[in-house]
Amino acid sequence: MVNKQKILSKITLSLVFFIIIQSNAFAETPSTSSIEELLRVTKSEQISKQTQQLIQASLDKIYQETLESKKDQLTTVQRDKLEHYMQSTSNIVVELLSWDHFKSDIIQIYAETYTQKEVDDLIEFYRSPTGQSSIDKMPEILNKTRLLMQQKFQTILPQKHKMYEDMMKQMQ
Repeated sequence: MVNKQKILSKITLSLVFFIIIQSNAFAETPSTSSIEELLRVTKSEQISKQTQQLIQASLDKIYQETLESKKDQLTTVQRDKLEHYMQSTSNIVVELLSWDHFKSDIIQIYAETYTQKEVDDLIEFYRSPTGQSSIDKMPEILNKTRLLMQQKFQTILPQKHKMYEDMMKQMQ
């Protein structure tokens, strides 16, 4: 009798465990409309455009610094060609980062990552004052992070230049 109870207990526990695993495995995929609502509430398009502008500004700065550093080495024709090349590559990057270009990919990633309940919970959070505050502060956080990364990158430039010069010497 005790043996039967142990066996029934193990079977019941196994079934409960199986049901829990299966229910998580088949959690409801979020609807496209709910993901779009989450993206709207989180101001994703606006943040994407701000990020795009920051990247554009960074690229412009890099390009201007490049042109300035090469000004004595380039003819006017070469400089014009370099400017055209840099503007063309900048335009490609800006287009690639445009919201319209990758919104559908973002929706797909969210659909693969979140359940409907999670999307609903995120929408509820981001509609709250704390959620809205978090969203409103995100551009500042991203900008400060970008500046920090630029500062960190500047510290390795001398090392990078030395490595490049060493490599060029070795190639001679």
